[in-house]
Amino acid sequence: MKKIGLFILASFCSVLAFSQATTTPAPMPQTAPVNQQVRLGLSFSPLLSWFSTSGDAGAVQPDGTRFNIAFGLNTDFRIAQNSNYYFSTGLFLLNTGGTLRHDYFAENDNGEYFKTERTSDFRINYVNIPVTMMLRTNEIGYIRYFGRVGFDAAFNTKSTFDYTDVNLDNPTAADLTVEDEDASDLTSLVRFGLRIEAGFEMQIGGTTNLYFTAAYNSGLNNVFSDDYKLPKTNSIGELIPGDNGEPQTERRVKASTNLFMITAGVYF
Repeated sequence: MKKIGLFILASFCSVLAFSQATTTPAPMPQTAPVNQQVRLGLSFSPLLSWFSTSGDAGAVQPDGTRFNIAFGLNTDFRIAQNSNYYFSTGLFLLNTGGTLRHDYFAENDNGEYFKTERTSDFRINYVNIPVTMMLRTNEIGYIRYFGRVGFDAAFNTKSTFDYTDVNLDNPTAADLTVEDEDASDLTSLVRFGLRIEAGFEMQIGGTTNLYFTAAYNSGLNNVFSDDYKLPKTNSIGELIPGDNGEPQTERRVKASTNLFMITAGVYF
C-alpha cells in the first residue's frame, strides 16, 4: 500500500505541476468560449487496481496490485444554459484485477487432496458506464478546472487468472503453477464503484479541448461469485472431505476492486 500511496502522491503532483505550467503561456489571442449542449471526447487511462477484502478475519489477504488500462468515449450533456454544469457519462473498456492469497486445496497424481496456500492473480475486463456530475470553473487564463463525482456500473466481459499453490502438508514439494485459467465461474457479472475525479482542460481551437484528470474509484460490491469458496477445515486445520472425497467448502471469498487512474483525453 506504501507503493500505491507514493504513486498517487507523485501522480497528483505531476498533474498539478503541469496545470500550473500551462496557466502562463506566451500571450495569444483569447479564444471565445464555446457553449456546447453535448460534448463528445476520447480518453486513455493508465491505472493501478487492487483488491480490498472483507470478512473471515483475514482468511483472504490482498497480495499485490496490477497495472491496467481503460479507454473509451466520454459524453457530457450541459445542464440548462450553464456551461459550468454537465451530466457526464460514456462507454469505456476497463481492465482491472489484483492478487489474492488464501488457503485452498489441490489434488496429487494419486487422487489425494492436500492443503495449499494459493496466490491468485486475477484479470477482469469490463464494459464500464460512469454516471457522474461534472462541475467546471470559469476560465482562469486558458484553463478550466473541473471535478466529477458519481458512480460506475461495469459489466464483466472476460476474466482469467494465474495461480500458484504451495503445498502446506509437504513444504518440500514443488509449487504448482497454472496460467491463464478461465475465471468466469469465480467472478460476478457486475461491478459498482464510487468515482471521485479532478482535472483541468484547455481549449486549443474551436470546440477542441485537451483535458487531464486524476481519479480514485472505490469498489462497492463483491466482484466474486457464490462459487468461489474457501475450504472447510477442522479444529487443527485439516481439510474435511465430503461424500465424494473432495474437500468441503463453506465461506465465500469476498473482495472489491479499487482503482487509481490518470487520464488524458480530448473533447471535440
